[in-house]
Amino acid sequence: MLRNSFILLIVSIVFFLLLLEGALRFINPEDIEIRMYQFSRSIIQCYFSEPDQILGWRYKRNGETAFNNIEFKTTIKTNSLGFRDDEFEKKKKEGATRIAFLGDSFAFGWGAEKNEVFSEQIEASSHKKIESYNFGVSGYSTLQEYLLFKHEVLQFNPDIAVIVFYDNDVNDNFDAMSRPVLKKTSEGFVTDYQGVTPENFQAFIHQDKSFLETGLKKTVGHFLKNIKNFFRQNSYAYNFISKRTKQLERKLKAENNGKKKETKWLAEEYILKKWVKLCQEQNIKLFIAIIPNKLEIQTHTINLNGGKIYKNPNRKKMVTFCKENKIPYLDVTEQLSQEEKEHYHYRLDDHFTPFGHRHYAQQLLQKIAPLIEE
Repeated sequence: MLRNSFILLIVSIVFFLLLLEGALRFINPEDIEIRMYQFSRSIIQCYFSEPDQILGWRYKRNGETAFNNIEFKTTIKTNSLGFRDDEFEKKKKEGATRIAFLGDSFAFGWGAEKNEVFSEQIEASSHKKIESYNFGVSGYSTLQEYLLFKHEVLQFNPDIAVIVFYDNDVNDNFDAMSRPVLKKTSEGFVTDYQGVTPENFQAFIHQDKSFLETGLKKTVGHFLKNIKNFFRQNSYAYNFISKRTKQLERKLKAENNGKKKETKWLAEEYILKKWVKLCQEQNIKLFIAIIPNKLEIQTHTINLNGGKIYKNPNRKKMVTFCKENKIPYLDVTEQLSQEEKEHYHYRLDDHFTPFGHRHYAQQLLQKIAPLIEE
């Protein structure tokens, strides 16, 4: 009797899940479509990177690869240092202002050809008065960008350093998957390199923490990860249930998450203050370019969130930090027209379209111009 009841329960659950899967596929809710894309999309740093003892990883040097997803097809070429740019020269062109751009996938130009990236467009429109050096690496945290600036960028003597800031950079400072991270101690924040290991690099490029295990545990973990990825990439029902479960978890942990977010922002400020000090010592002008999150501006994305506009506390805190420390900055989030908002990002992907890069380049050049003229 008990056995029959158990079988009936399993059959009922399977039937319900199949019914839910069919219904969701018929309705095709956009939030689930976007979520499935996020799990199935190609990630450039996972197949075009090499380990680095200080930064965790960097792009392959003198490399070339296709980087394609549903909404774009691009070609990625890197110079001898592994950056998506021409070869960097230490000697500046006479009369030119050299700008170093440091950031994550937005600075790198995810979803755009090299000549479409906003840093490239700024150089092209300046009639050789500006040398734009693109040090953007997809997935980098603010800490990685600072270490890159300190250990490599300074040798090229930039006149202006532009930090390209996106709100997830704050969380990335604490994500130890094959990168240096910040640790909070009784004396403040310290840089921890424990995650920068060959094993962590393998886990990073495969996006699978089971690579950190050994023996049977590694085999089982890898098997379960593959099953989870299959459902993430192919099942509407799985993503529907998973998304609602995570939303519930966030509500239950709201108070604790609030404390963690505050700690993470204090860590971000800690890095930024070190950056400010280093730029002052090197007589380099610092500028912060804040990237708009499409959850704040795109109508259809806001509608997917029940009509609620995403409140981006990290963007607002960065604006406050810039004002308090008298750092020039750009934040176009509240300046865009409705038409501009709808074309700034891809529909599925959360990065700039070529239009977004063009518009952002125009706005950024206007803001940077006074620094060039000084």
